[in-house]
Amino acid sequence: MGTMNPIVNYLMENAGYSYDIEIPEQLFENNTEFLEQTDLTTVTYHFPEARSYRDSKPRKSVHLQDYRGIDRENRVGDVLVAHLERFNPEYHPILHALIDYPIWFYKNNIREKNKL
Repeated sequence: MGTMNPIVNYLMENAGYSYDIEIPEQLFENNTEFLEQTDLTTVTYHFPEARSYRDSKPRKSVHLQDYRGIDRENRVGDVLVAHLERFNPEYHPILHALIDYPIWFYKNNIREKNKL
């Protein structure tokens, strides 16, 4: 069954699915063996210098963005941001596009801006 990724536990306890939260740097540094760098994300389109990571789990999957050292205009500076996805796009691209992305967009963009 493998070892549980502590980042998954942190996300479940603090945010649940599809909501971006800041991850402590030490949590990231202590658990890099669970993550692989990826370009399968819109993050690198908007911020080409940012690094984006995913774990290798088909479901209940971590997506983490490393914005340390990246100028992002009016946003918090050196942060690691992550969210938990139901479907990893490496394994389930259609389900990710139909379920994860719209829910993530709603929770992190529409809902936050309208304070619902």
